Formats: sequence, C-alpha cells, structure tokens
Amino acid sequence: MTGVFKSIGRVFTGGSSPAPAPQQVGTQRVQSVADIPDYVKPFYTRLLEKSEPLFDTPRELFSGSYTVPFSEPTQTGLDQAMALAQAGDPLNQASSDLTQQTLQGNFLSNTNPYFQQAMQSAFDPVEARVNSVFSRGGRLGSDANQAVLANELAKISAPLAMANYQQERQMQQDAQKLAPIIRGQQFEDAQKLINLGSVLEDQQARQLQEEIMRDQFRYTEPRERLENQLAFVTGATRGGTSTTSSPIYGSSQSNFLNPTGALSILQGFGGLFG
Repeated sequence: MTGVFKSIGRVFTGGSSPAPAPQQVGTQRVQSVADIPDYVKPFYTRLLEKSEPLFDTPRELFSGSYTVPFSEPTQTGLDQAMALAQAGDPLNQASSDLTQQTLQGNFLSNTNPYFQQAMQSAFDPVEARVNSVFSRGGRLGSDANQAVLANELAKISAPLAMANYQQERQMQQDAQKLAPIIRGQQFEDAQKLINLGSVLEDQQARQLQEEIMRDQFRYTEPRERLENQLAFVTGATRGGTSTTSSPIYGSSQSNFLNPTGALSILQGFGGLFG
C-alpha cells in the first residue's frame, strides 16, 4: 500500500528527474487607448479651423534690401583709397631711384658734379700763391712752375677724393640695407588694393547671399507652411491606441500526462490488488 502512494507521488513530482525550465505557454496583450480630455477638444478644434487660413496664405519677404549699402562717406573713402593705391606711392619710387643711384656709385668723385666745384674752390688759392712766386722770378709757366703747382694741387685733391670715396662707400653700404625695405614698401600699394578688394567682395557676398535667400524662399516657404500645418494637425490628434504584449511562462506538460508517470500509477495499483 505504501509503494502505491510512493508511485503516485513520483508521477506528480516527476520521479527523480529535475523539474523542467519554465517555457512560454501564452501571450498577454494589453490595449491602451489615449485621448485628449473632452474639455480640451473644443480648443483644438478651434485652432485647427484657424490654421486653415494661415496654411492657405503664402508668406512674403521684406520688400527692401537685407544688405546695408555703403554710406556716402564710406564709398567716397573707398574710391579715394583705390585711386591712391592704383597710382602708387611717388615717395617709394623716389626712394628706389635714389638708392639705385647710390648703389651704382653715381655720387663718387668722378661723377659728382659738386665735387669738381669743391675741388676748384680749394685749388684757386694754391694756384694763385704758386704762380705769384714764379711770376716774381720771371719763371711763370715754366716746367718748374707746372711741376710745383701739380704737386701742391695733389696734396689737396688726394685727401678730398679719399674722403668722398669713403663717404660714398658708407652710403652704398647703408643703401644695401635699405634696399630690401624699399622693395617691401613697393608691395604696399598692391596690398592696399587687395584689402580694398576684400571690403568690396564682402559687400558683394552679402548681396549675393540675399539673392540666394530670395530665390530659395519660393521653394522653402510652401514646405514650411505645410510643416506648420502638420504640426497643428498632429498636435490636435495626439490621442491614439497602443498595444503591449508580454509572455506568460509555465510548465509545458503535466507529469500526469507523462507516459512514464502513468505507467508508474498502474504498477502501483497492480501491487495493491495483486
């Protein structure tokens, strides 16, 4: 008798086998309905009615220009600056010419017109003194007179020529240092033209941007009106139905329906009545 109940117990408990893992045996579906409150619906209806004329009425751009033009003083200043830059700086050209002449040695003694005048003013007293001496002795114009005169003049001219040469050499060296600076200044006019051109190009870019905006407005304006209208409509119909699903887990098969378990029950009853 005890064996029978043990067999029945094994049938409903699965015997010595472990319990199977839970499996999905069904699905639970929950449907939710959301809607705007009834007291709000009249206001939404009124808004939808008022949105119709807005949707049907195209918008217009400002009739004037969106770009501020140059004022008269600004335009005058730009014109004057442009003219000056195009004409070039005469001081730069004069500096370049003077530096070029200095580097070429145009102011050395043999090409300096003022040097010869300075030399002659120094020679005159010497010539008068030497000739006076030889004249009193009746030898004016003699070879000895000319030799003494040449010697005396050489004593004067040599130091003057050396001083002029040294001075001009220093000036040439200074001119070499100034030459790159003067060359850089010659680009100032071109750079000013570039800067002025940038101001004009910036103004032209703003004008072009306005033209592009006006051209694109005829395409974007209807789309924006449609998007605004859709926003009104979807906002007024924000109610709706949503469904959520969740699985149901459980044992997929009862131990009573297990053939092994059923056979154990029969065997247990056989032992009871055998």
